[in-house]
Amino acid sequence: MSKLIIPAAELIGTPLTPEELKGIIAGATTYSCSCHLKVLGATGVGKELNGITTEKECRSECKDLCSKTENCYDYSISFSAIDS
Repeated sequence: MSKLIIPAAELIGTPLTPEELKGIIAGATTYSCSCHLKVLGATGVGKELNGITTEKECRSECKDLCSKTENCYDYSISFSAIDS
C-alpha cells in the first residue's frame, strides 16, 4: 500500500469568481445588468444581459454591444446586485 499513487484530479469547468463564492457563503445574490442604446433613427434599444456580476463588466459589455450595433452613438447602463 505504501507505493499507491493517486493522480491529481482534472479541473473541470472554471474556478468560481469571488462574487460567486460570496453567494455560496452568505446567500444568493441577484445581479441585473441592462443597457439602453442610443441609436440614430430609433427611439432607443434596451437589452438585458445575463451572467454579469460587476458594474465594470456591465459597462464593458454595453460598450461592446453599442460598438457592434449599427448607428449606435451612445449608451447608458443600469446595474444592481441584491442580496437575498
